[in-house]
Amino acid sequence: MKLQNSTLSDLDKRIHLPGYDRSALTAGIVHIGIGNFHRSHQAYILDRYIQKTNSLNWGICAVGLLPQDEQVCNRMEQQNCLYTLSEKKEDGSVNVSVIGSIIRCLHAPSDSQRVIQQMAATETKLITLTITEGGYNYNSNTGRFIADNPLVMWDIENPGSPKTVFGYLTRALELRRRLNKGGVTIQSCDNIQHNGEILQKMLLTFISSALPDLKEWIIENVAFPNSMVDRITPVSVREDADYLREEFQLDDLCPVVSETFFQWVIEDKFKNQRPLLEQMGIEYVKDVAPYEKMKLRLLNAGHSFLGFIGKDAGYQFIHEAVADASIRNSLLEFYNYEAIPNIPDFPASKLIDYVQTLLSRFGNPCIKDHIDRIISGSSAKIPKFLIPTINDQIQKGKSARKSILVLAAWYIYIEKANSPSDINDEMSVLLFEKVHKAVTKNHFEFIEIVSIFGNLASNISFMNQFESAVNEFKKAK
Repeated sequence: MKLQNSTLSDLDKRIHLPGYDRSALTAGIVHIGIGNFHRSHQAYILDRYIQKTNSLNWGICAVGLLPQDEQVCNRMEQQNCLYTLSEKKEDGSVNVSVIGSIIRCLHAPSDSQRVIQQMAATETKLITLTITEGGYNYNSNTGRFIADNPLVMWDIENPGSPKTVFGYLTRALELRRRLNKGGVTIQSCDNIQHNGEILQKMLLTFISSALPDLKEWIIENVAFPNSMVDRITPVSVREDADYLREEFQLDDLCPVVSETFFQWVIEDKFKNQRPLLEQMGIEYVKDVAPYEKMKLRLLNAGHSFLGFIGKDAGYQFIHEAVADASIRNSLLEFYNYEAIPNIPDFPASKLIDYVQTLLSRFGNPCIKDHIDRIISGSSAKIPKFLIPTINDQIQKGKSARKSILVLAAWYIYIEKANSPSDINDEMSVLLFEKVHKAVTKNHFEFIEIVSIFGNLASNISFMNQFESAVNEFKKAK
């Protein structure tokens, strides 16, 4: 049975269905980035919220920004933008739901003007983003916008056919101003500390070159709240679709799988209406920073730890790595002696409890979160997840041995690559070059990538520890 509006009433009764009139939904939200995380997190909670409150003005128009998003957009449209979410528990049981909060999917490269018009529409009160860390186009070391990015330069020279999120937002906000559509909130849902502030800074920097007279209007009429999102969502694989077909006789072209854990903390700073998601357990707070820091330095850093150490040990999945007693104990040492002491905003007992929850989540064998997913794009992740802990430890004169171990494992991973194409990272060419051509300076050239490691290469003690950690990995083989 195909998944469509017309087949919902015929689906297996064990599947949770949207309990509202989807034909009456309007798109109060435009979301840029139609990946699995958005569909397991924001779209999921909006589905539940609409069902609970019958707030039919908070449907989602999802936008695929990249050329390669065309396939998922087409598949979603074939299914009336419906898809299944399978929430997998540690005991092997699965809760399957059809999510109905997305009402249309637009592929930006195929119809840029429709996307811009939707963002500028009166009904749109909230624009949200999951565009990954790299999508914000800034140097994580300097905090500056990368103005010489060819796509950014294209958008400035060709404003009518944008390619970056900044080009689209600029055109949409200019149209809102011109048509007097009122203010809007633009909310990042990506794993970046101070994500709203960074989005605002990068957008205003772009606009200073692209359309300077729009800047003041944005400052007065657009809010950029920070937020922290959390739900482990692996890449969907063929087995996920096979399970639905075999268990429920249902064909889903876009299945999503996640854990049952869900968290969303949002800075309460909006310029227009917002859904009352506190009714769903969402936390609206004055300051998101402590929650961001806790998640980035414990969950995300822990993921990177398990990813690279587990990869070196020959594991494929995160749950396999954390089940290895040696790796698990090493991870706990990282948490207890390096990460937790540098998160002063919460009592240590709360952080220890959070770590125990993480270990349980990491260990869920039903999620099958592939290590290759976790370690992809690490040049954008490591500077946010791990380097701050290393810097804090160095400043205190404390050991960062376990953190450095992750960097060494990353180095070994790159060293084993036969070509840059073996490394799933936007900086793959540079990473490969620095590691494979590091003849004269041993392993130092890798750490000299300032955009990732800052000035750590100038710290002799750190470099000696890094060198030793790399050699330890090599001797172990």
